[in-house]
Amino acid sequence: MFNPSQYKLIDLSVTLENNPYTDPPPLLPKIEYTDHQQGWPEMASMFPGLKKEQLPGDESWAAERLEITTHSGTHMDAPWHYASTTDGGKPAFGIDELPLEWCFQRGIKLDFRHLPDGYVVTADDVEKELARINHTLCPLDIVLVNTRAGSVFGKPGYLDAGVGMGREATLYLLERGVKVVGTDAWSWDAPFKYTKQRFEETGDPSIIWEGHKAGRDIGYGQMEKLANLEALPSTGFLVSCFPYKIKHASAGFVRAVAFLEKIINANRTHLTKRENIMFKYFPTNYVWNLSINLAIEMGARIGEIEEMCGPLQEAAKSPDKEGVQAFRDTWAKMADKLCGLAEEDIERGRLLSAGYKYNRAATYLITCERLQAHGAPGRTELYKRSLELFHKSIELSQEDCQRVEIPYEGKHLSALYVKAKGVEGPAPILIQINGLDSSKEMKYRVGLPQWLAERGVSSLILDQPGTGEALKLQGLHARFDTEHWASVVVDWLEQHGDVDSKLIGMEGVSLGGYYCPRAVANEPRLALGCVWGANHDWRDVQKRRLEKEGDFPVPHYWTHVQWVWGAKDIDDFMEIAENVHLDGQIEKIKVPFLVTHGAKDSQIPLKWAHRTFDQLVNSPKRELKIFTEREGGVQHSSFDNSSNAGQYIADWVAETFNELKAQ
Repeated sequence: MFNPSQYKLIDLSVTLENNPYTDPPPLLPKIEYTDHQQGWPEMASMFPGLKKEQLPGDESWAAERLEITTHSGTHMDAPWHYASTTDGGKPAFGIDELPLEWCFQRGIKLDFRHLPDGYVVTADDVEKELARINHTLCPLDIVLVNTRAGSVFGKPGYLDAGVGMGREATLYLLERGVKVVGTDAWSWDAPFKYTKQRFEETGDPSIIWEGHKAGRDIGYGQMEKLANLEALPSTGFLVSCFPYKIKHASAGFVRAVAFLEKIINANRTHLTKRENIMFKYFPTNYVWNLSINLAIEMGARIGEIEEMCGPLQEAAKSPDKEGVQAFRDTWAKMADKLCGLAEEDIERGRLLSAGYKYNRAATYLITCERLQAHGAPGRTELYKRSLELFHKSIELSQEDCQRVEIPYEGKHLSALYVKAKGVEGPAPILIQINGLDSSKEMKYRVGLPQWLAERGVSSLILDQPGTGEALKLQGLHARFDTEHWASVVVDWLEQHGDVDSKLIGMEGVSLGGYYCPRAVANEPRLALGCVWGANHDWRDVQKRRLEKEGDFPVPHYWTHVQWVWGAKDIDDFMEIAENVHLDGQIEKIKVPFLVTHGAKDSQIPLKWAHRTFDQLVNSPKRELKIFTEREGGVQHSSFDNSSNAGQYIADWVAETFNELKAQ
């Protein structure tokens, strides 16, 4: 559900008033005001016998009478304003027929304040500005043009201030699916003063009202006399601009408003419980709470969590190094305790019981190892022991899960293979990849492979470069061109007889919300894709984290990401991160794709899920699923409730594979 409290509202409308500088003289609005005394004769005529002194304060009503056009104040032009026909000769429609869905969409601001008054913006200018703000236009984006005129509204010279949008610039936007545009100038076109001069010099009539006349080719809505565009960022906001409904009118008044997304700050302790839904053992330590929630999703027991975390309340307030060591000590101690109990079970022949205990011991080691800094003493040994206990638990619990190795660049990528249940012959398979700091063991224990197996889909849970064994034991760093290793994995799967080579898909969690779409966009053999937490523009996330905006997933964050990406230092990492975005990639996806995101994700803003979905213009089946409080799974990659979210994904994957198989 849309929650206005998550947004800062910015008024984009000017005030309608008796001001001689807002319009040319013939078009100036005239407002006649009637105060509470002047309104008495009108009220008295409607209520015979009423005396003025019987009214509170001896006052009637106040009112105004307006003499205006539909183009007065902030307004939106309809195609009927530009010409009698549009869209290839169809009758142009009025403002009352403008589709409502055009009027509440994500906004994009193009800043042309540096250009001189009277300049006519070209398509090349638009392309350069889009490149500067790192944005690829999506259908229905509302594009707002910030000119110098906005700073002088209501003052002498306003009518001649600002740039105009030329025909080719306007068509550049419309041909990419933009349906509503706006400017803070008096007109979408260049000020008439300059157009008149050029016409006198050239005699070329095509330059007159050329931006408006582009609406003869493609119908669109055009706002003029906007305000406060300088207060907007280039992206990251919504625009509401529903026009007044006037029968077949050329324009309608608009109260335009921008909804600027509030950034969730890691240091904000004022949030209510409902604003940041998760199990919070430590009131002020998001990273530790995240780890505990992940452990619970992997099968941790609350009594054991209490035993491990009870002594850590003060340590949770300590600097990373000291606090993380204390966390490691208590969680590793519990793992040792469980291993001792498991050994006793084995001595008594109770292998299943031992397997369950090894499972939780592995989970607790995975959890505390994940928090250690790169190069921390004993971290590698801790990781190797977690793998050993995980595979002991698999063997003793008799789980249908097999470790496999895929040759890669003279080394190998390790993965877990889970076979579909009840399928004779080759089965569809979903490759599942990690995020920044997860591992195949974590993803397996959360449950998606089991839910898929029950639905007839096999799983390959992969430690891709930059994660798990690939990073920690093989020294393979992450790379932005994920199709490089994805193609190798698909090659390997195609050689296995129990895999339907035409039904291979991919899912990614967290940073996998970047890795997966990038791979699906560039590896045509992948038949579908889905993300458990969108991550459309990870470079932007890093810039915000440098400014301490948003929650961090692990302690020692900056040393961790440098390790993952093989960066020499923070500057090198930020240069690498410039490549980690999906603009220009998503449009390549031509297979079914599911985008999911938690409504209250405090790491990755929800806007990036919308961006990924909007750019899936060539997918034959695209779906955006936002997990809400009603369903659970509202936090980052649904770590607060992975069951409902994960089974939604499993259902979609199984159903889509069945649809593809039937084709």
